[in-house]
Amino acid sequence: MLIAHKTKSTHFAFDSKQKIFVSMTSSLPRSFDFFSQIWANASDQGFVLDHGGVETVFTLSQGNYDGHGDLSSWRFDPISSSVLKNPDIKGVSVLIFNS
Repeated sequence: MLIAHKTKSTHFAFDSKQKIFVSMTSSLPRSFDFFSQIWANASDQGFVLDHGGVETVFTLSQGNYDGHGDLSSWRFDPISSSVLKNPDIKGVSVLIFNS
């Protein structure tokens, strides 16, 4: 059962050339937990992004660090079942900067 937190794509800027949604943690709703457990029976972390009524499940794929070893951002990629339902989301990712 899907239990991930949901948010709207309006909280993100979209770069169509790079196929990436981008936001700062400080720009996201305080109630939004982008590290929420996605399924009740698994430990995957991520969230559901609602983009124009189309919901896509994104899972944490990478943490990015700056030159000082501080965590600067997180990258999330769509799960394969979301891509199968909406092929347009293939290659799209979400980048959330730590702010």
